[in-house]
Amino acid sequence: MLGFLSLLVFVCLNICFAIDENGILSVSAEEKTTDSKNQITINNDKERLSTVEIRRMVQQAHFYRVQDMTFLRIATAKNDLDLDNLNHKISLNLKLLDFFLKKMDNFFSP
Repeated sequence: MLGFLSLLVFVCLNICFAIDENGILSVSAEEKTTDSKNQITINNDKERLSTVEIRRMVQQAHFYRVQDMTFLRIATAKNDLDLDNLNHKISLNLKLLDFFLKKMDNFFSP
């Protein structure tokens, strides 16, 4: 029979993200067990979105968030109403079933 040695290695990483006002992302990582460090800088060379486009997208996101919250309140109210209606139907059906079972019991008992 072969014995297996299991080795648990705990790695402790410190990762730091920083974005400056020009949209440059700096990421640095340090592994505590081996003291190895690494850093990378990512800049926005392509200028994919302008600040005007970003502001417009943020405004749209706020607008749609308000719409979503309104829809969520309406949907929750409808679901609560449907659940309450279902609970009343079940309660009524149980009462009717109990009533008919008592009638049947009275009918069949001497």
